[in-house]
Amino acid sequence: MLRELIRSRIHLQETVSALHTLTTPPAPFPASGGTDPDGSRAAVANAPAPAVPDQVRTALEEALGAIGGVDAATVQLMRERRSRT
Repeated sequence: MLRELIRSRIHLQETVSALHTLTTPPAPFPASGGTDPDGSRAAVANAPAPAVPDQVRTALEEALGAIGGVDAATVQLMRERRSRT
C-alpha cells in the first residue's frame, strides 16, 4: 500500500510540473557564454507567461488545487500508515 502511495505522489508531482509548463514563461537564454558566445541572444528579463485563455487558466488553477488536496491527503495517509508499522 505504501509503495502505491509513493507512486501516486510521484505521478501527481509530474502532473503538476506538466501543468505549470503551460502557464510559466520559458527559461531565458544565458546572457553570455555557453552556446551564445557573442551574446546575440541576451537574457529575457521578466518574460511574459504564455497566453492562456481565462477559462483554461481557471481550469488549470482548479486542477492544481485539487491535486494539492489529493497530495496532502496522500501524505497524511502515508504518515498514519508509517506510524502503525
